[in-house]
Amino acid sequence: MKTCTKCKVQKDPSLFSKKAEAKDGLQSKCKACVAGYIKANRESIAAKKVEYNKANREAVAARNAKYYQENHEAEAARNAKWYQENREAATAKRAEYYQENREAVVAKQAKYHKENRESIAAKNARWAKENPDKCRAISAKRRAAQLQRTPAWVDFEAIKAVYAEARRLEVLDGITRHVDHIIPLQGTTVSGFHVASNLQILTAQENLSKSNRFELTN
Repeated sequence: MKTCTKCKVQKDPSLFSKKAEAKDGLQSKCKACVAGYIKANRESIAAKKVEYNKANREAVAARNAKYYQENHEAEAARNAKWYQENREAATAKRAEYYQENREAVVAKQAKYHKENRESIAAKNARWAKENPDKCRAISAKRRAAQLQRTPAWVDFEAIKAVYAEARRLEVLDGITRHVDHIIPLQGTTVSGFHVASNLQILTAQENLSKSNRFELTN
């Protein structure tokens, strides 16, 4: 048995969290007392944590990276399980955060993509190789959308010219370009055609900032 230094009650050792540097390898306070303290002091603990992380940013980042490397599979499994159990709440929370912080999120995503272009390309290529069925499904859906919205009178050379111009601009200044449909092929209000006049060249940041919608005006 072990006595909790907080509640002074003798309890089974399984009711104490582990602490490697302690003589008996256990925390001095039982899990229940620790949980109660955290619940009663949640705001001050969170503030101290933020302050500590800010003052020790590099050390914290290194420690987190080391932990993630050593526990990558376990963390991935834990996160996947949590997401499956909380999918609706997580999706709603992510959407709410995006709506409230859209500009900051888009800027951060664009910056990250620009600074990690090669690693992202390698990761995408690896994912495509490991998930050929999903890739085929995604490509098939995109092709179907284009075919359904591609009229018989379409000028394919004009479409190719738009993509060629996007590539020329990207090579010229190093800024990633996307060819985007002005009126989405699968819009919620109205759907456009896959034709040159419905294509626009956007930077990656501009394209990430827009959603798949087209607003009608009177």
